[in-house]
Amino acid sequence: MADHVWMQERDNAASGYAFLGENTYVADTEEPDVTPPVITLLGETPVTHGVGTPYVDAGATALDDVDGNITDNIVTVNPVNSNVVGSYLVTYNVDDAAGNSATEVVRVVDVVDFPPTITRIGPGAILHPLNTAYVDAGATAEDPEDGTITGSIVTFNPVNTAVPGAYVITYNVDDSFGNSAPEVRRVVIVVDPNAPVEDSGTAIITNLTSNLISNLTGNIV
Repeated sequence: MADHVWMQERDNAASGYAFLGENTYVADTEEPDVTPPVITLLGETPVTHGVGTPYVDAGATALDDVDGNITDNIVTVNPVNSNVVGSYLVTYNVDDAAGNSATEVVRVVDVVDFPPTITRIGPGAILHPLNTAYVDAGATAEDPEDGTITGSIVTFNPVNTAVPGAYVITYNVDDSFGNSAPEVRRVVIVVDPNAPVEDSGTAIITNLTSNLISNLTGNIV
């Protein structure tokens, strides 16, 4: 008799009934959990990040209709190497307690080398008197990753104050990753204020108006 009762209990349980006591069963109507959790990305994608600076990912959250907040269970694969220029994929995955997998969420992180910038000190065009010493005001340089790199500026200064004419001073700089700033220039016009008007070469320079200087230096940064 005992064997018969045990077999009946086993058969009832296998048929989807919940055991409440000796020979007492009710139909087990609980639906299986087949709904996957949902991952929500925090922050933007794609992300543009400067090379040489630490990358801190914004992460993601995960919610499940049965388990609730399962953000702590997210498995994040973050291969970003912020010291190497390139495009990286950060992935986020999670399963709920029933084994349902969320749709994978991906963030694109582009590690780039932002170029430095040069700022000229003083005007872009200068009238300078003949045979007087010329001291250039110079320029400064900043880089998003390296900071101030003014000391790395390469200045080409061909000004000869003994010879009337227009001279172009250039400023260039590279950051530590070899990225070049746009070249910045300054025009220095050496003039002889005592030159006679008939001295055509000097007179043309001496009588340059601000508009003519502007035309001459129109593309100077």
